[in-house]
This record gives sequence, structure tokens and C-alpha cells, in this order.
Amino acid sequence: ASLFSQVQARILAEEQLRYLAEHDDLTGLHNRRALISHLEKRLAAGQPGPVAALFLDLDRLKAVNDYLGHNAGDWFIRIFAERLRAKAGGDSLIARLGGDEFVVVPNSATDVESGEELAHRLQAALRERVAIDGEMLTRTVSVGVALGEPGVDSASDLLRKADQAVLTAKGAGGNKIAVFSEDMS
Repeated sequence: ASLFSQVQARILAEEQLRYLAEHDDLTGLHNRRALISHLEKRLAAGQPGPVAALFLDLDRLKAVNDYLGHNAGDWFIRIFAERLRAKAGGDSLIARLGGDEFVVVPNSATDVESGEELAHRLQAALRERVAIDGEMLTRTVSVGVALGEPGVDSASDLLRKADQAVLTAKGAGGNKIAVFSEDMS
């Protein structure tokens, strides 16, 4: 019985370590490591495609941190993560890259129109007000959409394209959706 208990405790500890290695501690979402691993599998030759990556960046979160403090900013990020989970679709991988940057990867093959449609749905849900310390806050989100082809693009290629698209959206004033094009390079 003692040996069984020790083995069971070790298995639980290993599962906890595996979870911590692949998840963000603030939101419980996947982290960059898990995202890249997932994208590498999805972009392997022979997998269905195209693979979409939606890069989301909260607009002006620094103002929340400056005005109400970092605890309020963290609370806002947690609420943002919950809303992403609720609206992205149960089969999508959602990752927090750090700060106020998130990536959503739909599990099924996604074309440009479907990617933009998802981006609009996420934007609408994330615009809803949030009560923090007696203040009603809203923040907008800029979204970059990029597609990768299995067997052609790598995980870093797809993330670079999505990052470039979100930078274009933010450069256009924020609260925009931009789809990656080669002109952005």
C-alpha cells in the first residue's frame, strides 16, 4: 500500500510538472512552448490546411496598469482569457504569449474568410465592459490573421506572419483586424 501511494504521488507530481511546463500561470491558457509544439504538428506535411493563427493584442492595457495598478491589469487579462475560451470554440488552441498577447489556432482547416469571421466574433466579445475596483473598463483588441500551409510553412513562419499582421492592425489605430499579405513583409 505504501509503495502504491508513492507511485501514485509521483505520477500526480509528474502530471503537475507537465501542466506547468505547457501553461501560463496567470490564465491557465497554453504558453508559447505548447503553442509552438501544436503548430509544428499542425504544419507537418500531409496535415489538413490551411492552418490559421489569430494573434490578438490588447490595445492600451498599459493605461489600466498605470491607472489602477498591475493587479487590475492581471484581473483584466484573466477575464480576457475567459472570454477567449468561451468564444474561440472548444477545439481551438488558445495561448498567452506573455503580457497582453494571445494566439488562437482553430483546430480545423481555416480559410481567410473563416479566420476573419472568427476575429470579428472575438473582437465583439472582448469589447464588453469589465468591472474592476468599482470602475467599468473596456479595451479594444487588435487582431492579426495569418495562414500557413502544412509542409510549406513552419511554426515560426506562421507566428511571424500573424505578428506582422497584428502590428499592421495596431499601426492603423488599433481595434482593427489585418490579414497577412506578402506586402506586409
